[in-house]
Amino acid sequence: MKKMAYFVLLFCSFLFSGRGADAEMRACWASRFDGWISPDKETCENNIRAVMQTLKDNNYNAVLFQIRGECAAALCG
Repeated sequence: MKKMAYFVLLFCSFLFSGRGADAEMRACWASRFDGWISPDKETCENNIRAVMQTLKDNNYNAVLFQIRGECAAALCG
């Protein structure tokens, strides 16, 4: 119980001691199921470029890009 209390106290100290953010993060999740995937390499590249350009035009500064669909990169154990 003491460990939990220390953890909560430590967490709250970090939560309330920081200063305001210097920059805003505007992110978008680009899922591979949104329709930009294509068996043709050129079509797929053009679709990805169009998505990235749309995000740039709308002032997004971060993209969370899904590249694996079957969780093949997960750690087993």
